[in-house]
Amino acid sequence: MEQVAVTQEPSPRPTASGLKSRGPAQVVHSVDTEDKVVFITIDDGLYEDPELLAFLTDERIPITAFLTTGTIVSWPYWKGLEPVGSIQNHTVTHTALPKMANPQSEICDANEDIVEQAGQVPWMLRPPYGAYNASTLAAAGRCGLDWVVHWSVSLPGKRLEYQTKQAGLEPGDIILTHFREGLVPALRRAVKDIRRQGFEVGRLEDYLTPRGRTDDQTDSLPEMAMATQTESRAVLVPGS
Repeated sequence: MEQVAVTQEPSPRPTASGLKSRGPAQVVHSVDTEDKVVFITIDDGLYEDPELLAFLTDERIPITAFLTTGTIVSWPYWKGLEPVGSIQNHTVTHTALPKMANPQSEICDANEDIVEQAGQVPWMLRPPYGAYNASTLAAAGRCGLDWVVHWSVSLPGKRLEYQTKQAGLEPGDIILTHFREGLVPALRRAVKDIRRQGFEVGRLEDYLTPRGRTDDQTDSLPEMAMATQTESRAVLVPGS
C-alpha cells in the first residue's frame, strides 16, 4: 500500500476538534482592571466604509471583530481590518443560542471556519443578541472558547450609551457597535469622548487572554500590528 506523507504546520493551531474542554466559558460584561482603558468590539453589519481602516490606523485604535461564518466566507472587506484587530466567534448563522437544543455545532463550526479562512484561533464568543444560558457556556467551553463577551457600553448611533446606571466610562468597559453606515463619524466622536474622560482604547486580546492554551499554543496566536497608546496590561484572572 502506498504511504502518504503527512505534513504538519510548524506552529500547531488548536481548533475546535483539537482542543479539550476546560469547563464552561466565563461571561464578562467588562474587564476587571484598574487600567484606564476601554475596548471597542464590532459585530456583523456588512457595511463597508473605506475610511474605517485609515481612521483606526491613524488614531491607533485596536478592535475586536465578532463575525459569523457567512461574513467571514462571503465578505472580503474584513480582511483589510486584520492589521488592527482579531476575528472572534459570532456563530455560524446568528441564531439565538438559548433557543437551540444543540448550540455546539453553531459555535464549533464557526471556530473551524475562522481558523480556515482567517488563520486565527478564536477564544472568545459574542453570542447573537447577547443571549446565553448555561448550555451556551458549556458548549462554548467544549468548543475551546474561554470567554463569552457581553458589553457594558454600546454605540448604536452617534453617542455612547451606558447599559448600567453609570454616568460615564469605567475602567474595563467593553463597547459594542456594528459595521454600519455612519460608523466612522460615530467612532470619531466616541474616541474623543473616551479620551476626554481620561481613557484610551486598549486591545481586548491583551486582557482576556486564552485560559487553557499551553505556552507554545499561545505563542502561535496571531500578532496584530496595531499597538495601543497605553503601555499597561492586565489579565482578568478566572475566579477573581
